[in-house]
Amino acid sequence: MAESSALEPVKPVEALEQQMQKVSLVLSLLGLVLMAIGLADNLVHGENYFLPGSAALTFGNLIHLRSESLGTFTISLGVIILGLIPGIRVTLALRLYLRLRDLFSICITLAVFMELLASIYLGAG
Repeated sequence: MAESSALEPVKPVEALEQQMQKVSLVLSLLGLVLMAIGLADNLVHGENYFLPGSAALTFGNLIHLRSESLGTFTISLGVIILGLIPGIRVTLALRLYLRLRDLFSICITLAVFMELLASIYLGAG
């Protein structure tokens, strides 16, 4: 009987959850590794740490490669990658609901996406 359940097709929502888990795991590990590398680099170069620490660099500052240390750059990049996870999860869900033509779920997902964008925009100031 276990063989017959293995042959059953995976439901789209279950496949979405599996995909979201994989994406979250990979991005979380990448962000963690980048922050650990940045911390190690800053410690090796004698950076002083205090709580609360300085804010992460903005995405614009990362793109322009300002004169920040490698440690600060990688820590900030790790923080930004971790911050992207909710948006990626919402985008994956929206893609699924569009494919399924589930209008209610599409509307809810768009509302969540708009709330994410608003919080990024309003929090940037």
